[in-house]
Amino acid sequence: MNSGVAAVLALAALLAGCRDSQSSFPLDPDLRFGYRLHLESEGVAGVETFKSFAVNLHSETIDGVSTTPRLFEDGKIIYYAEDKTGIREAAFREPGSDVTTAAADQYVLKYPLQPGAHWRGPGRTILLTQKFLYSKALPVTIGLDLDYTVANPESVQVPAGHFSNCIKVTAVGHTSVTTIDNQSTLDVSVEISEWYAPGVGLVKSIRTEKAGIERTGNAQLVTELDYFGKPGWFE
Repeated sequence: MNSGVAAVLALAALLAGCRDSQSSFPLDPDLRFGYRLHLESEGVAGVETFKSFAVNLHSETIDGVSTTPRLFEDGKIIYYAEDKTGIREAAFREPGSDVTTAAADQYVLKYPLQPGAHWRGPGRTILLTQKFLYSKALPVTIGLDLDYTVANPESVQVPAGHFSNCIKVTAVGHTSVTTIDNQSTLDVSVEISEWYAPGVGLVKSIRTEKAGIERTGNAQLVTELDYFGKPGWFE
């Protein structure tokens, strides 16, 4: 699995309400984000635990658009752009590859961020795997549209601390695809809940993917903020 989505400051001072939508996904350079990930997959005993981190780099212009690159621990870079419509993924770069422009409607957060607001955007599965008898499971990537809705603000407790009045965004998507061997149909569904805290960004997400058959394993990934901040003087 590609863990997408690294140690510095506690977040006790960042508990104010989510009033300013712009602050709910900070793009300041040098900000670091560390996460704990817990993956539960059908057919796999126990819960797998991972750690992930990312850091905002300094602004870079991509195709005439000012962006903030965010570098992840696996070497991938996502270029985020913000304008009056919201914050979106403008481009991305895999390790060893050139920059690729993302879909125009690949929003992380779309304004206005008010309860009941919604938008649609492209998505894909990231947790499903194809299980084989004599080899390890391989990722199954299936594209589908996701319908996003802004829910009422909620409080969230994660390893980094307690965050109140966080923007909650939910997303659902469904599609049906035929397997490569044409022997069965995958009834694929994705459900996501995300919480964004003021001045911090994503503090928690729960992502559930199902495919309807056991060998393409249903799975759930819980991501929680572990730390956040800028490096200290002595780092």
